[in-house]
Amino acid sequence: VKIGGAAGDTPYDQAILELESAAKGLRLPQLTTAQRNALVTTNATKAKGLMIFNTETGCIETYNGAWFALCDNTVKVTDCTKIKAFTIDGDGGSMVDGAIVTYKIDPTTNPSATYTWTVTGANNVFIGSTTGTEVSVKWKSAGVLTAKPYGCTTSATVSVTGIQACTPTAVPTFKYQAKNPYKNGTYTYEVNPKAGATDYTWTVTNGTILEGQGTTRIRVLFGTAGVASVKVKVVLGDCQLNEVASAVTTVIDDKADYTTITNGGNQAYTTNPTTYASTYTDKGTITDADGNTYTVKEYYKWGWDATNSRYYKADRQIWMIQNLSTYVSGAKLNMGGAKAGGSANENNGYEPTGKVSTLPIPQKDSAKVYGFMYTWNMIMDGAEGNNPKMDPSSSKVRGICPSGWTVPSDRDWTNLEWLLSRTDLSPQYIPGGTGVSAIDYQMWTTIWETGEVTGLRNPDVNSTNTSSNGIGTGMKLGRRYIGANGAAPPTVITYDANNNIAFTQRNSTEFNLVLAGFPEFGLTYASFGKGDILWTSSIRDNNGWYRLFYYTNNGIVRESRNINSYQHHLRCMKKL
Repeated sequence: VKIGGAAGDTPYDQAILELESAAKGLRLPQLTTAQRNALVTTNATKAKGLMIFNTETGCIETYNGAWFALCDNTVKVTDCTKIKAFTIDGDGGSMVDGAIVTYKIDPTTNPSATYTWTVTGANNVFIGSTTGTEVSVKWKSAGVLTAKPYGCTTSATVSVTGIQACTPTAVPTFKYQAKNPYKNGTYTYEVNPKAGATDYTWTVTNGTILEGQGTTRIRVLFGTAGVASVKVKVVLGDCQLNEVASAVTTVIDDKADYTTITNGGNQAYTTNPTTYASTYTDKGTITDADGNTYTVKEYYKWGWDATNSRYYKADRQIWMIQNLSTYVSGAKLNMGGAKAGGSANENNGYEPTGKVSTLPIPQKDSAKVYGFMYTWNMIMDGAEGNNPKMDPSSSKVRGICPSGWTVPSDRDWTNLEWLLSRTDLSPQYIPGGTGVSAIDYQMWTTIWETGEVTGLRNPDVNSTNTSSNGIGTGMKLGRRYIGANGAAPPTVITYDANNNIAFTQRNSTEFNLVLAGFPEFGLTYASFGKGDILWTSSIRDNNGWYRLFYYTNNGIVRESRNINSYQHHLRCMKKL
C-alpha cells in the first residue's frame, strides 16, 4: 500500500506500507514517559518494535525488550520507576574564574542509567563528554549543574554561587618536602591540591623530575651537590597562581667529608678494603611538640667512591631510638598488670588526659620508657599513606612526628632491616647471622610488597628458624621487665640527673626496642615484656602495615591490622 506520490507510482514491493511526500511528514504518537511505559505492561513480547515520540525527552524511542532513544542509539532509556536518589560529587560554592572542575556520580547507585547533564550560567561550558557518570565544567559565572537519568525527572544538582577574581597570591602549601636532600638521592615533593586546579607545573634546578609533572606530587633525583630549588606553579582555570618554592636550598655531598674511615676505631682505611664496617653514630636528641626528648641514632654502611677515592655513607637512615610519646586524644599506655576477671598480664590500658609532663607517677615514668599507643589514623594525623604494592617508594607523610621527622613507611622499615642484617659487610650488627644477599633484598621488596606477603623475616628470609641469630635479636632489649599496674622499666634503663632515660646496657644496634606489649585478647593489652608492634605509614585496604618484635622470635614479623581498631607504638625517622 502506498500513500502519496505521483499518480501511477507503484509501491516498493517489499514494503507493506509506503509513505511519500515532499511537503509533509509522519507524526508518531506523542507520549509522556509514563504513558510510554504503560504500553508494555501487558505483553512485552508483542510490544517489541513499537515506536513513539517521547514528549519529555524529545526523542523517537523504540522498544526491543527495553526502550532505546533513536536520537542516540547508545543511550538506553531508563526504567524511571527503579531510579534511586543520587548525588553529584564535586566542588560548588564560590569558584575561581575559569576553574575546570570534574563532577562524578557513583555508577553503582543506578547501574543501568545513562545521565544527561546541563549547566546554566553565562559562558559556563562542558569540557568533553556531557553524558555518563562523569563530566567536567569550566566555570565563568554563577550557575547550576544538573544531572538526570535519561528520560526521567529525578535529578541532582551542584550550585556555583559566584566567581572569584584571580588571586595569584593564593598559592598552595607543601604537604611533603625533603629539605636536606643528598647527592644521588631520590626525594618526594608534594603540595596540597587546590580546588579547580587544571595544571601543576614544576621546575627543578640541580635535579631531574622522574615522575609526576602536571600533578600535585613529583619524585626528584638530585645528581650533583650544590644549590638547588624545587618550585611549582598552579593554574586554576584562567588564573595562574604565583610560583611557590620548597624549603630545599642545597644538595649535600655526603662523600666529600670522608677520605679516611676506621673499622671499629682500630684500623684506618684510606683505600677500599675487602670488607668494611656498617656502623651507627649518636646524633644527639630531638624534642617533640610536647617537650619530650628522644635520643637519635644515624645508621649507615660505608660505601667506596672509586672515582674520587673516598668513602660515603650508603643506605643512610636516622631514627629515634625510643617510642613516641606525643599526646593525642585517645592514645593509651600499656603499663602491664591485669584487668578484673582477665587473663594474666591482660589490661585495658591507661588513657592519659594530657601530655607526659602532666601525668602522675608512675604513669609518667612508664610513658617515657614505653611510649604511647595510637591507632594508625592517630599517627597519620590526616596525612596520606602509601600502598607498598602500588607505590613502595618512601614515606610521604609527617603525621604526628616532630617537624623534620616522619612516620616510616613499609619500605623504610625494609631498608632498615636490610641495612642492619647485611652480611657482605664485616663486622656487622647481627652477630653470626645466616646471611643475606641482593636476591634476598629483592625478595623482601618486590616479592613481599607486590605479593603482600606476611610473616617472619630473618637474615635468611627463606628460614623461620628462631634459634638462629636474626635481625630482631640485635634491635630489642631482653625480656626482663614484666610489671604489674605500675612503672616497671627494664633493669637496663635508668634515669640521669635531669630525669632523662639513660640506657646503661645496650643491644648490638642500640635500637633499644623495649617490648612494651600490644592488643592481644580482643582489644585489651597484653604481652608486656614479651613483644611490641610498631606502625608504618603504609596501608593495605583498611589495614596498616606494622612490624612485630617478640621475645621468642629472632627475626621481625611483617603484618597488617585494622587502622581504626588497634593501637600500637611508633618510632619516627628523620626526613632526608
